[in-house]
Amino acid sequence: MEVTEPILEIHVKGTSRQVFPTDFLRNLISKLTAGKLEEYNVLKSELDALRELQREPIATLCKRFAESWKKSKPHVPMLLHSADPVWGQASVDQELSALFSHPLLQRLNFIRQLSFAYLVFPSATHSRLSHTLGVCRLVETAMSTVFRKDVIYSRAGSRPIGLRTTDVRKLILTAKAAALVHDVGHAPFGHALDRFIGFLDAGNPHVYPDKYYSKLYLRTLLRDCLPPAVEMGRLAAMLDPDTTELTGWDNFISALIDSPLDLDRMDFLSRDAHMSGLAMGFNCVEALLERMCPFEEDDQIYLAFEHPCSAYVEDLLSSREKMYVNCYEEPRKLAAERVFTRLVESLVARNALAIQDVILTTDDQILSLIAQATVGSRQELELLNALLHNVPYVEVHNVDIDSDDPRVKSWNSIRDKPGMGKRAYVDEPTSWERAIAAAAKLGEEESWQVLAVVPEHKVRKYAEVEALILVRDGAGFTASPVSQVYPEIEDIVNGFRSQRRKFRVFAHSALNATQKDAVRAAARDLFGSD
Repeated sequence: MEVTEPILEIHVKGTSRQVFPTDFLRNLISKLTAGKLEEYNVLKSELDALRELQREPIATLCKRFAESWKKSKPHVPMLLHSADPVWGQASVDQELSALFSHPLLQRLNFIRQLSFAYLVFPSATHSRLSHTLGVCRLVETAMSTVFRKDVIYSRAGSRPIGLRTTDVRKLILTAKAAALVHDVGHAPFGHALDRFIGFLDAGNPHVYPDKYYSKLYLRTLLRDCLPPAVEMGRLAAMLDPDTTELTGWDNFISALIDSPLDLDRMDFLSRDAHMSGLAMGFNCVEALLERMCPFEEDDQIYLAFEHPCSAYVEDLLSSREKMYVNCYEEPRKLAAERVFTRLVESLVARNALAIQDVILTTDDQILSLIAQATVGSRQELELLNALLHNVPYVEVHNVDIDSDDPRVKSWNSIRDKPGMGKRAYVDEPTSWERAIAAAAKLGEEESWQVLAVVPEHKVRKYAEVEALILVRDGAGFTASPVSQVYPEIEDIVNGFRSQRRKFRVFAHSALNATQKDAVRAAARDLFGSD
């Protein structure tokens, strides 16, 4: 009792403003903490030294990972076949086997096509290489179908294409080469890092970083693997988002790979729906392949689709939006991608990594680097655990990006301005997460429990007007935009797209109901509500 009485006394006796410790308590505290401050300082110094020693090995290992994918190896040219769960078979011509065998292409076998969708759809673990081969197969089918029909359309009517067999062969090889390299510039986990990588350098942004790096790698690392029939300069131009300088069949091939009704979409919609188990995937590939046709005007050959085909076009465009809502931008997947982005952002900053090296790692390689870098950081360790253990974040608030809230309008006003992409897509989400955590009384060190996700920069209202429909016009033909020939499709697509145009705030599932309510209230104060 003699020991506890003074301790009890300081709890019950004291002013309303302060509690004054007794001499006994002072002595007790002194004994308990003796040497602890010195011990803490020693441990802190050792940890700082460990981080400094760790810094160089992580950067060195990251560069070693990246370099391992750059050098081609000797191979025996051969026709390559592979079984495909969607199309049955895919093949790579002997002339393209050197390109396909390059480590940079094989790296895609270690990049998940759907990033973290497997956390929601466990079977969706297929690789970006499987998608690449699928596009390659569809390209061969489409080009062969066009040349089998041997008809090209124009305002004057129609005529035979009339190309020699050798010229047809060159065009098909070029188109398949474009299919093989079109995704080679993807970073780990596919599109998960697009905004971070694309806007990190405010003075030199890349709205489509995968396209930029695909073209760069083609010019610097893959050019010597191309067969004589495929011209590197023409192939690089086909991969450029700006196609205004393309002429002839180059324009047609470019549209097969990247356009509103392209073969890239046809494969990933079919493949992703199949592998995820979702039933709203695109099912009219064969119908659209049969209706593909070349339309000639001036020195351009455009990709068009024979009218009538509204049901098939609507199926593709609406299926794409459904897959975005239910898979590509499923809330738990978006949350995981934001967690991953935060981890990579910290990894790059703390270890002075070159972003060009980070891009060339694989999914497993980047996760191994992140695991090493979490030493000494509770926030990063908690984020990594949430990612690896599939600990969900729950959406507690969302607001449309067309909201009248001043902060939302301010974000909208800067996101497309030159040099402001980094602020809109990299800096602002981080500052919002800290602000919400602080306002919710979680504390600055607990900001890992709050995620702020902004819409991807490509989300706009319906903008698929470039897709062309071939329509009879007197004795000849015209190629008109989908929105003019089938105007009803615009409303259907916009109905789905509106669901994607939102800011979203997530809270860690381990927070109690009161804490989640506090996060929700803080998010509403920050962004307002619809």
